[in-house]
Amino acid sequence: VDDFPLHLATDASGTATGGVLFQDVNGERHNLFYHSKVLSPIEQKYSVPEKEALAIYHCLQRMRTLVLGRTVYIHTDHCPICGMLRKPVNNRRIERVANLIQEYRIAEMKHINGKSNCLADYLSRPSDDPLFDVDYGLESKLPCSTSSNLPNPCQPSKNIVAYMTLRPRQKIPAPGVSSLDQDDDSSDVTSCTSEDSFITCSPLITTTPSPNVFDSNQLSHEQAQDPAINRIISQLNHSTHPDSTLSSSFIIKSGILHKFITLTPKSKRRLCVPYLPSSMIRSLLTAIHDDPFQGGHFSIDKMMSKIRPRYWWPHMKQDVHSHVQACVLCQQYNYSRQKKPGHLQPIPPVAIPFSVIGMDFCGPFAESPRENKYVLVVTDLFTHFVTAIPLPTNTADITALTLFRHIFCRFGVCSTLITDQGTHFNNNLMSALQHLLGYNHILSTPYHPQTNGVVERFNASMVVQISKLQQKHHNNWDDYLDAVV
Repeated sequence: VDDFPLHLATDASGTATGGVLFQDVNGERHNLFYHSKVLSPIEQKYSVPEKEALAIYHCLQRMRTLVLGRTVYIHTDHCPICGMLRKPVNNRRIERVANLIQEYRIAEMKHINGKSNCLADYLSRPSDDPLFDVDYGLESKLPCSTSSNLPNPCQPSKNIVAYMTLRPRQKIPAPGVSSLDQDDDSSDVTSCTSEDSFITCSPLITTTPSPNVFDSNQLSHEQAQDPAINRIISQLNHSTHPDSTLSSSFIIKSGILHKFITLTPKSKRRLCVPYLPSSMIRSLLTAIHDDPFQGGHFSIDKMMSKIRPRYWWPHMKQDVHSHVQACVLCQQYNYSRQKKPGHLQPIPPVAIPFSVIGMDFCGPFAESPRENKYVLVVTDLFTHFVTAIPLPTNTADITALTLFRHIFCRFGVCSTLITDQGTHFNNNLMSALQHLLGYNHILSTPYHPQTNGVVERFNASMVVQISKLQQKHHNNWDDYLDAVV
């Protein structure tokens, strides 16, 4: 409603942010938009005030089309950030958020009790449960009565352990007809009545049986043939004091060995899934990956998301990876969307001393008694001979003058000079010196110091050695520079 202001309630947990946009219209609350976002690993390390401020920013960005130009009241249960729009905050991240949300018409940031912020708190705590719950058996909630001579279609077989697919393939029932799963060994269709007067079981529509169903008898039989599983079962059954690690990781249910797993490393919810014998791994992978209705030749991650909540065996991800890599259709039709890495362009071997040199500045250091703060390091790429000159500044004129006097006048003009793209190297004065003397000046790629790696590596060693030798109270590091070099 345009005549009423918007209210935004936000909250943040250790792993996510959440918020809800709502309006109070004539005393009735109307929720307009829900937001929930998982924090990145870096954002999860933020402090609590930073996360709460980030929650406000996430919500406003997500709801931008709704709140831009409208009066908004922000509600948060974290009092320290309520004043971040009125006065400076001694926190760069919070101040950045305060600057970013200046474009919105925020009337006030109100502090509310945590008990009054339940919905935003709930949205900031995403469940780590799987998308589909594991089904270890199909149980009907409709009590039915059938003849004792015929199998009851309303009671599914107890032999079914788990479906490997997300949902069974069924024919669409006729209008007004309630269909239930029919038992595998039942060939007749019967009707049954419910104890509830309004629920009736009409003649059932035949269900297309799914080929990807594991029978508990089959699973138990295959587990009995697996040596690794037999070893664990015998230790759990016959050992007087079983290993605590083993007993906390495995359990036997209905004669079938199960494994306790967590879907994510930080999840506190443990699932109990069957230990799949090695003899059944190939059939499972074929059904999950190759079946046209249930697999679809999806990627390794998609397969793992289907298998992990239902089965477990050692080296599961390696087996899934090998199966996908061995799939002919996947290799034939899939293509990589990533750019191919470029060809390496190494510096060709140098044959003459001082024909190719690298140059870089090291510093700033603490000012020495001689007022030096920087070191200009020049390295010959053929002999690895190093020249280090202490300097008070690293300006363009000082750099060009030092290069001419200490390098070119002593060792001759080089054919190639390699530097980074700092302003003390990439400037008009250095370009004029290059054209005057006739050498080639190569600038390294930004944020890629490996181009001038010979000089960079020496700088790292030089700083450590100078730190060990200098007198810290006098900062006379330039007295030991020649000795270190």
